[in-house]
Order: sequence, then structure tokens, then C-alpha cells
Amino acid sequence: MEIEKITLELEELTPPQNLLYFRSPESIQSRYSNACCSSFKNDLVVFREHPVLDGFVRAYIEHRPVTISPDILWLLIVQGFSYHVEYNSEKLRSKFVNFQGKEKLSVDTYSFDISDPHKWEGIFSGFVSKISEYTGEELTKTLIPNFTTTTPTSYTAGLISIMATVKKYFAYNLMVCGCGIPSVTIEGTIKDWEQIQEKLKVIEAYDLEWWVSKLYPIIQEVINTKKGIINRDFWLHMVRYKDEKGFYDPARIDGWICAFYPYDKNGYRNSLSCIYQDKKPPPEVLKVPMTLTFIDVGKIEYDCIIYGGFFGLTQDPKTFNLKLEIGWIMVKNSK
Repeated sequence: MEIEKITLELEELTPPQNLLYFRSPESIQSRYSNACCSSFKNDLVVFREHPVLDGFVRAYIEHRPVTISPDILWLLIVQGFSYHVEYNSEKLRSKFVNFQGKEKLSVDTYSFDISDPHKWEGIFSGFVSKISEYTGEELTKTLIPNFTTTTPTSYTAGLISIMATVKKYFAYNLMVCGCGIPSVTIEGTIKDWEQIQEKLKVIEAYDLEWWVSKLYPIIQEVINTKKGIINRDFWLHMVRYKDEKGFYDPARIDGWICAFYPYDKNGYRNSLSCIYQDKKPPPEVLKVPMTLTFIDVGKIEYDCIIYGGFFGLTQDPKTFNLKLEIGWIMVKNSK
């Protein structure tokens, strides 16, 4: 939609001869490390903290025409309002909220590219919606720019201005969730997996009924999947359980993978349903001491340690699939 505008000729003045010094969008963004920002498409004349005031003064001195819009002047007004509230926050508190101190406002979102400005627009809108629950919608709707000249960028700047206005009353917290495993590749035949169940029956006799009873149904689910009977809920809960919003407790692992760790690193039984980050299981590489003796040249002995287990993960450069690498290492030390 074409913006309606008029141009007023005010004075006949000598026009400027040169453009003002400008900076590229890339150089402007480089001033802020690890930053996400609105997409600056054009070169900009930069006046540090006061591009409006200093820019208009420079235009006045050098006879440069200017453009104003509802968004420009309204944002200036909202900024003035914001500073007014900041400098008089306790005096005005009752006009905004009915509590003391700061209320924590959280917005939940799924994993996203933190450098994508379009995603942030929705996040800021979420914070303003939560602010409205305390202040009422009349204030937030009033402060938000909604003019024919309003762009997604000026709209987002308006949302940020609202957040700044009431920052003395609220603390903002963005919760990013959406972690998960996109796919699982199950190698081996059905018979292979059935063999695991048979092997479980053997080790069960070694006072491990409490453990095998948890493992057996897990292996059965794998077998069912290989047979085409797929329980997606089972596979989604391999590592963690999420709440209805997709969030989980980062301090614990509570998926069915926990059942494969019967003991913690101190030798105590695990619950088989949950592992806390500060109570990790024993290492996934087992070590065995061994003496290596050579007797054909005068009996030379070496103390050795053999390590066997999981040493890392390989990754497919095309699909990014991760697969555990099983291996062993023998370390020889002279006695």
C-alpha cells in the first residue's frame, strides 16, 4: 500500500553539496556482538544516541529536507512516556500494577534461530500480552503504533518500548524449549532384539529381577516397532518427558533411557525412571586391570588397564545422525 504523504516547501535555501557520512548495515550491526536486530536494508547516517535530535539539527544547519511520520513522532512520545514512568515508578506504581517489587513474566517458545528478527516480533508481542493482564489492554493498545505508516519493524519497536516503560515492575524471561530427537534409526533384525530378551532372562537370576522387569518391556517396544507396530509416544520419551507446553526440567533426565543405568557412580541403586544431573551414573567405559607377562625373554611384567565401552559418537555429515561408537583401548605401563 502506498503511503499517503505531502511535501511542504518552506524556504528557498542553498542546497547541500554532499551526502552525510554513512555506514553500511553490516558495520552498524557489528557494533553489537552476538546480536539479533531488525533488518537494516539501507546505509545509515549515524548520530550515536540521538539520531532524531542531532539529525534534525544537522538538517537545519545544512539545509537538508526531512521526513516525519506518525510512527516517528509517536515513538518519541512513547519514549518520553517510558522515561516518565521509569523516573517516577513508585509514585505511579498503583496506576500500573497492584503488587510490590517485580513480577516475573515468562514467554515460552520452541527452538528457533536467535538471529531471526521475525521470530522476535512474536516473542515481544507475547510479553506485551502478559503485561496487559496486569495493566489492562487500554494502555498497551494505546501505546502500540497502528498507523498506515506502521511497518513490522516500527511495530516491534513499539512493543519493546512498552516493555521498557514497565521494566520497573516486571522482569522478562524467555524460555526456549523444543529440544528433542527428530528421528531414530533402529539397526538389527527382529531376532537380534528378541535375543536381548532371552539374554535378560539369564542375567535376571543374579538378583536382578528389579532391573530386568524394567528393561524387558522397553526391548519389547523396540521389537514392536521393528514389526511395524509403532508407539510414537514411547519414542518421544526416550530421553525426557515434556509438559503440555513442551518444557522439561533441565536438571534431570526422566526418559526410558534411565532404565539402562541401574546404579549411580557411588554404587547406590538408581530409580530407573530418573537421573539427576548431579547424580550421574558410572562411566560408560569399563576398565579392567591386567598384568601382561612376557616369559620368553626373562619374565618382563607390565601393569595394564583395558578400557572397553562407548568412546563417543560418529555423525553423518549429511543427515547429522549420531551413532555411538563402541571400542576398546589397552594401556600398558611398565612395572
